Amino acid sequence: PFASANVETAVVTITILPAGSLIPFTIKAIPEKRVYVSGGNDAMNFRLRFVNPGTGETDKESTFTTNATGIYSNYDMSSFSPDDVYNIYGKGESHLTDKEASVQLTNSSTTIDFSNGDTDELLAGDVNGVDFGDDIVNAIDLSILITDIDTFDARTDLNKDGIVNALDLSVMITNIDEVGDV
Repeated sequence: PFASANVETAVVTITILPAGSLIPFTIKAIPEKRVYVSGGNDAMNFRLRFVNPGTGETDKESTFTTNATGIYSNYDMSSFSPDDVYNIYGKGESHLTDKEASVQLTNSSTTIDFSNGDTDELLAGDVNGVDFGDDIVNAIDLSILITDIDTFDARTDLNKDGIVNALDLSVMITNIDEVGDV
């Protein structure tokens, strides 16, 4: 459920160290259609889930906020073992979930590229619900955004230009009926 683009990327890099260590972990998650701001405009709340592909159960879930350039560092992965395999789900607030399947963690750097080689974006428009929405862009989201037109609501200001307006509405309409990866 991603639109092709050449502007945005979302990349996760994972490095596993010995048990008990703070494992250097960097995530780069660049959301769809943000306006350009010198120094970056890509900060967002982000949820990362590690799901056991055999059981379908979430082994670890964390939320954090990326910086203005879309980067978060120093994620503690000391509970993981090298050679563990996970389906890794990433979801930015007001965006749909993306899944990278059967990722094997290693002692060396592993890169999880949510952009599929810089050709896909994290789609925006999932603004309803508590926390991170319901993972579908639909009429409920549209109703919320229309109610917020000409306000400064961070959740529905999809392009982060400081106001909810027709530009945000255009992003949402483009993604209507899109569903996040499950």
